[in-house]
Amino acid sequence: MRARLRDPLWIAGIILSYSGEVFGNWFALGYVSAAIVTPMGVISVLTTAILGSIILGEEITLRQRRGYVLLIAAVFGVLIVAPKGGQVLGDTAADVISFCLSPIFLCGALVIVICQSGLIYLVFGRGRFGLAELVGVCSLFGAINVTCGRIISVLVRVSASSSGDTETEPVSEEPTVLSKTSLSLAVAAVAVMIVCSIVGQEYFKQEALSRYPVSTFQPVLFAGFNTAAVLTSIVLFREIPTLIEHLVFLSVFGLCMWTVFVGSRMIEQESPADVETQKET
Repeated sequence: MRARLRDPLWIAGIILSYSGEVFGNWFALGYVSAAIVTPMGVISVLTTAILGSIILGEEITLRQRRGYVLLIAAVFGVLIVAPKGGQVLGDTAADVISFCLSPIFLCGALVIVICQSGLIYLVFGRGRFGLAELVGVCSLFGAINVTCGRIISVLVRVSASSSGDTETEPVSEEPTVLSKTSLSLAVAAVAVMIVCSIVGQEYFKQEALSRYPVSTFQPVLFAGFNTAAVLTSIVLFREIPTLIEHLVFLSVFGLCMWTVFVGSRMIEQESPADVETQKET
């Protein structure tokens, strides 16, 4: 990780990557569900595999190619059944903050924190640096980043809209000051969570990339990240209104996750230890 921090090309890539996240994904998240935005990056799976083969010289076998196809099909399956509308969180900044402080949202957020803490404990406490554990940690950090990004995006959008309305409708000074203070605190809290999630995600990414080839890690991370982001968005923002729709989504989603598992197993190459043994011989 320290070697990466001294690499200007890597730093430039990180800056460009998260600049695209802010000005592209977050802008879209202010209007539509993460179930639509996040799977749109499916092309990155093939792009990463191709670049890994060309630049890093990583071999992509026929078995792995079939695994890529299964992963992409699974992601598109989730995209088809995922809600296309979703909760807009409210028309004012106060509505957004109130929504995020609701018991359902806070309980969902607590479950995510508990799951993430458990995965981090498995990695550091038990020394389990397997592909599933590392992908799980990175995926949940990514889901937290998407969730916080959507909250900030919606806050900025509704605040800009409200400020335009107040030019024609005068309001008392005290509520305006209170609203700005609450909004600033909310944005600051969410921004801290975003920074922590980015740092955590990049740290565990580097841990994974030091143990597994890009062509193995990246597609599994993509599928895991999309899964975590879609589920988090649906649960926290209450995007599925009826029980029937929940059952349909969970049924198709379960099938897609089984497909992800099968595809991930097909993509996995020899373990790093086996590769080193072959090199020595």
